[in-house]
Amino acid sequence: MAGTKKSAADTAWIAETAQSLGFDLCGVAAAQEFPELANMRDWLERGYAGEMEYLHDPRRADVRAAMGGVRSVIVCAVNYNAPEKYSTEVASQSAEKETPRGWISRYAWAATITKCCGRN
Repeated sequence: MAGTKKSAADTAWIAETAQSLGFDLCGVAAAQEFPELANMRDWLERGYAGEMEYLHDPRRADVRAAMGGVRSVIVCAVNYNAPEKYSTEVASQSAEKETPRGWISRYAWAATITKCCGRN
């Protein structure tokens, strides 16, 4: 299939497969310059990334720098505002108030992340 243009049917299959895996949204986009990232360096220099050092990797500004020859990218999204309780609510209901506990980010509760990325 190298060198062939993908059809609308191929894109629809990709989106349907992503939905069957639990993603809420999926799209296919051309791998090209992303104008919204023009100010990323300034944003990082202002410290807006906090402790997320991985955002400083220059390959994040252009997918073509990370993957030579890439022509398209598949973008998937999961809505983390799910009906499940927040981890802070679960912790506050714990019968053992003195037991050490932590909070889990909403994205980490998503079954899609585990299913897709193979994390337990």
